[in-house]
Amino acid sequence: MAPGGRILIVTPHYSDHSSYCSPTHRWHLSSFSLWFFSDKPRQYDYYAPANFRERRVRVTLLRLWRWLGVEFLVNHLRWFRRFWEYYLCFVIRGKYVTFELEAVK
Repeated sequence: MAPGGRILIVTPHYSDHSSYCSPTHRWHLSSFSLWFFSDKPRQYDYYAPANFRERRVRVTLLRLWRWLGVEFLVNHLRWFRRFWEYYLCFVIRGKYVTFELEAVK
């Protein structure tokens, strides 16, 4: 991919049942799963030669949680997203994660 090229990835969040019910889903991803391809420390270069910059990561929750403002907190406060992923995501389930990445030279 040429530098500056963008890629959009949409996948079920690992806390959603659709991540497990399809036999084509071999890996279950969180909103931090693609961290090793972007903004990674140099010691993790062995994961992939590609390097991307996270343009945007967005988690979509069920309508109830969107209506109550939880989705806003998850998407706008990185520390809250980490707290949600570690402690709350199997109570307040995620539907899917959208990654927008940009290739870096």
